[in-house]
Amino acid sequence: AYLNITGDNIDVVSGSGGNVSFLAGPDGTIGWGITDSDGSSATYDVRLTTNGDGNTELYSDVPISAPSFTSPSDRRIKKDFQPVDTADLLHRLQRVRITEYGYTDEWRAVRGIPDKRVRGVIAQELNEIFPEHISVLETYSLPDKGFQKTRFYRVDKQRLALDVIGGLQALHDRYSIGESTSSESGSLALTTKAAPSSGAIYLQTGRASSGESGDILVQSGAAASGNSGSISLMTSSKAKNKGDILLSTGSGVADGGCISLKAGDGENAGDVSLTATRGGVALTTGEAMNGDSGNGICVAVGDAVSGIAGDISLASGASLAGDGGRISVHAGDGGASGGRLDVNAGNGDIGGSIQFKAGDGRERGGTLTLCSGSGGEGTSGTFTIASAESSASGGILLATGTSVQGNSGDVSIATGDSAGSAGNIELCAGLATSGGGAVKVCSTGSSCGSGGSGEIIVASGQGDLGGHTSIRGSNLELVAGEATGGLGGAVDLHAGGGRKGGEIIIKAGRDDMELGGSVVVESGTSTGDVGGQVAITTASGKASGDVSISSGRAQTWGASGKIILATGDARDTVGTLSIQAGDSETGVGASVIFVAGDSAASQGGLLRLAAGDGASAGHISLNAGAGIDAAGGNLEIFSGTQLTRRAGKSGDVTIKSAKGTISSGDIEVSTSCVAEGASGDIFVSTGAGHCGSGGISLFVGSSLLGDAGNLVLGVGEASTASGGYGGSIGISGGGGNAGGAIRLRAGVGTARKGGDVELSAGTSDEGNGGSTTISAGDGSCGGSVLMT
Repeated sequence: AYLNITGDNIDVVSGSGGNVSFLAGPDGTIGWGITDSDGSSATYDVRLTTNGDGNTELYSDVPISAPSFTSPSDRRIKKDFQPVDTADLLHRLQRVRITEYGYTDEWRAVRGIPDKRVRGVIAQELNEIFPEHISVLETYSLPDKGFQKTRFYRVDKQRLALDVIGGLQALHDRYSIGESTSSESGSLALTTKAAPSSGAIYLQTGRASSGESGDILVQSGAAASGNSGSISLMTSSKAKNKGDILLSTGSGVADGGCISLKAGDGENAGDVSLTATRGGVALTTGEAMNGDSGNGICVAVGDAVSGIAGDISLASGASLAGDGGRISVHAGDGGASGGRLDVNAGNGDIGGSIQFKAGDGRERGGTLTLCSGSGGEGTSGTFTIASAESSASGGILLATGTSVQGNSGDVSIATGDSAGSAGNIELCAGLATSGGGAVKVCSTGSSCGSGGSGEIIVASGQGDLGGHTSIRGSNLELVAGEATGGLGGAVDLHAGGGRKGGEIIIKAGRDDMELGGSVVVESGTSTGDVGGQVAITTASGKASGDVSISSGRAQTWGASGKIILATGDARDTVGTLSIQAGDSETGVGASVIFVAGDSAASQGGLLRLAAGDGASAGHISLNAGAGIDAAGGNLEIFSGTQLTRRAGKSGDVTIKSAKGTISSGDIEVSTSCVAEGASGDIFVSTGAGHCGSGGISLFVGSSLLGDAGNLVLGVGEASTASGGYGGSIGISGGGGNAGGAIRLRAGVGTARKGGDVELSAGTSDEGNGGSTTISAGDGSCGGSVLMT
């Protein structure tokens, strides 16, 4: 150990082996370190000195190891806060070059570090990008180690690291990773920054110098139980003009690239939909310089093993004010023959159909035109409509549509005009070994009504003498075909549609002498199961039509015809005859009215309801409707009223059981029992009258051989648990100038004693027995009580 004072320097060295040295220099430098000094001078690893700017700094030539470093960053010691353009930081960071290098022997001797390669930045390069993080010392001198450099560049890596955080924030604005939860991973959003014109996003693999360039795969993740995620390519709708989406393969020296749109396989295959909301959709193959222009454009849906294969739909855009878009299918032109256009439906147990339909219109529907090609100097092309050859060839139907208001369209088959001879029209049935086919010309629609029935016109052409036309036949027969295994053919009679639909009238022939012809509507029989049904219904509408069944009016003194509604007889269960009015959702349910016919000179018609006879006679049940939120419907029976004063009284109401061989049936008038509340009352009363009211008589029938029946007036009992009173019987005479009398009289006995009159009060098990009170009425002279 020694103390060395040389000029303005003071060196303190102590220790053995690795010496500890301490320096206090004339420029205010304080240094210390561990060195293998020979005693002549000392070197220092850490020194506190002033830099070229006059600022005090702490220099260390050896690595510093510490558990943490903290820097003063309290808001209260800061001022002049300004926002940072993190996007600028990100762009500058992208220009920073990270390189790998080693240190010179001179610097390694200063630092005391081994010769190894490290990664970092070059201060002179970083000065071009982040000059604010570069400081340059005019002279950097370590005299104890013999090191000195002028214009020495240094990097503030702490500030550079903070700018990296700012760059990450700017990157987050474009490449954002959402927070994850326990059930869902965070989302990933890749966007450019909003600006007057926002920037583009490029996904591109690197250029391949010799082999194939890399692929780009955009794929959603797999899902164990739900649906896999969707992939959407779309331009924003929040713009004046919508952006385009271009799918294009690169051009090749030999072959151009292909574009494939394929839906996923599955139990139900996915769809492929190409739709332009307003613009068009163009599918084109690339141009070929020498060979064929690709393999064409193939639009096909995948095969289905058991279900229905997917559809292909080609639709042009709709227009609110202008014309709708056009779909043009055009075969290519050729120097020899033009390309052929084939439209084929799929094969199957039942071949697929082909339908060409023009668009609907508010004023007029679109026109459907099928036209052969014109010939420049020769004939135009042939137009052929034919069903395919088969074991039984199919038919051809030419028909116009139904008209709702006006006339239905015409079917015109015409040859073109000609300067020479006009072409012929031939309607020919085919030849057959067993018999030639028939040619049928028939009209359709109504035979009577607001308009005439359709006409059949067979006319010869005009000339100097009009041609003769004759159509003759015998019976008019409409017969549908029979089927040995399936359903028999149907016969449909349809009147034409219009502002008022046409009528269908089925009318039998007239007979001037005896009976007119009958009209019979009968369903088909069945040898194995149930016969066919007969249904007469009106079509639905805003208000459905009426169904009227009536016999014709008798022209002279004869009787009009009967109407019989009856089900057929059967060995087992016969059919039910049901007459039921329709239900209503908001209004009153429809009524069922049975009205017998009136008579101007004799008795009105009889209305009779009779149950069927049988081993056990049928019942007649009249039930009023049940009420959901109100009381049940009433059951009212009224006799007929008189229309004139000379007719006398109104009709009687008689409820009477029929005679029986042993005894007649009972008549029971009662209200139903109820589980809660009180049962209904029974009122038997005559109506009030101007000159006198009607009486009420309760009579028991007489008996020739046995005892006459009893007349019992009894009221209900109240249960002991309820604590109520038994019902009372009240008999009172009517009031008037003289009060009405009440007479209780026993019957006269012709051979034995007369009947008894017994008045007794009720007994009581625990309380007092009831009283019997007979009292005369009060008055100017009180009434008497006479008992004999």
